[in-house]
Amino acid sequence: VAYMNTTEIADRALNWSIQLEKILAPTAPIVDANGAVVSGRAIPTSFFAPIFTSWADAPGGMAEEFTEIRPSFGLSYEVTDALAIRSGYSYQPIDKGSLNYIGLGMSYSTDKVRFDAGYAIGMSALTNPMNNHIQIGIGYSL
Repeated sequence: VAYMNTTEIADRALNWSIQLEKILAPTAPIVDANGAVVSGRAIPTSFFAPIFTSWADAPGGMAEEFTEIRPSFGLSYEVTDALAIRSGYSYQPIDKGSLNYIGLGMSYSTDKVRFDAGYAIGMSALTNPMNNHIQIGIGYSL
């Protein structure tokens, strides 16, 4: 789920957005010494099943399900018609992966070509894939 709003400042667009994201993957259940599920649900073996079952499979019930929703916030400002700069923050609790980072980026576009570059600064004590992550993209409009 996402929401975006645009405000004009000095004839330039300032965009801000809020995004709520939930990864549709199974939460590991709590099992006893024999491997029987004590709390939560058994991990489905079907490829598509977690898309539907991950909404109510956490051992901690709905309170834990809500901690699996990751909020992100962002700002983007059009410096010129071709150049935009952006920043944002994403949060995830430590027991759900701790993908906490600040993102910085810019994009430059012409009528046909768009170039994007971004950098993620990890904000978690844990090592995660977003620490010092660089992303570059090039797009072409037909």
